[in-house]
Amino acid sequence: MSYTVLDSEKIFDKFDKIMTAQERSIYSLANDSGVTCGAIYKWRKSKTMPTLKMLDSICKVLNVSVASLLSSHDDPTEIDESEKELLELWNGIDCDAKTAVVLLLKSLQRCR
Repeated sequence: MSYTVLDSEKIFDKFDKIMTAQERSIYSLANDSGVTCGAIYKWRKSKTMPTLKMLDSICKVLNVSVASLLSSHDDPTEIDESEKELLELWNGIDCDAKTAVVLLLKSLQRCR
């Protein structure tokens, strides 16, 4: 299985395309997702990755999966086998395990 580094520019491009296609504003997204406008603008401006919790809330409102948004594919509905496996593993663990995985990923990201 091969993994790639997340390209924040591509993710922002997908995010913008989805927002445009749905004719959605940052304000309406924030209102519907429970994520503040400030957090969304900060995420987009600083070109850093938001938390998984924030992404999950946003993706639910946009009706796309987190996996498809983070996918290296241009089509946000297409994911490769390693991404499918990761999503299946994620869905199979409890909330405490998900928290541990997120903390591990954050620590690995800081080590880069």
